[in-house]
Amino acid sequence: MYLAGLARWDTGVVPPEVVRLAEGDWLARAGRVLDLGCGTGASAVFLAGRGHDVTGVDLSGVAVRRARSRMRRAGLAHRCRAVTADATSLHRDERFRDSRYDLMLDVGCYHGLGQAGRQQYAQMVARLLAPDGHLLLYAHLDGALAAPEAPVPWRRRALLALIRRLGGREPAPRPRREAVESDLGSFLALVSCEPGTDRGRPSAWFHWQRSDRASLPANRWLVPGPASRS
Repeated sequence: MYLAGLARWDTGVVPPEVVRLAEGDWLARAGRVLDLGCGTGASAVFLAGRGHDVTGVDLSGVAVRRARSRMRRAGLAHRCRAVTADATSLHRDERFRDSRYDLMLDVGCYHGLGQAGRQQYAQMVARLLAPDGHLLLYAHLDGALAAPEAPVPWRRRALLALIRRLGGREPAPRPRREAVESDLGSFLALVSCEPGTDRGRPSAWFHWQRSDRASLPANRWLVPGPASRS
């Protein structure tokens, strides 16, 4: 995807939600961050520049090489790294055996997984997220496309044809909001969820925390607005 120039989700822009998170009180102290599906490393470099120790993982070796280059250019290679890995199996990866993270960031990784992959993802989060740690998750959700903003049909056909030719799997159906909460809600408390749209698709930013549910504010929906992604 990256070699073919089809990774349109990787814009090199840090989402405003991530900027807002970095400026919030609960992430004021330096901590360990895991960027799931880090792409070319824009958010990883931004958070490392704020004093955090960041590890970015991506299944694409091309994306990881570009992320490493970005980290070196920013002079932050001592504070952030990028590795090629499957986010759904990090809890079984020897490189992450003793790792715990204060923040996990996922901008578009979870929503591309099938049901089995999402179950593995939940096990990974349960294993690697530190006590009182946070998960900031952006996902496209199941829902009808708005015709004026829908992708050009020939472009999607070309993309699927390329995926098949390269031996890859077609994109999994997007999860419903209820499925997201079911996958993660057994061990995380939902602090907030900000719904929006992206190119006509329903989407949302989920903020989860691993903590005693009684100590957190009641689940709340924020005022709907445009949900962006990197």
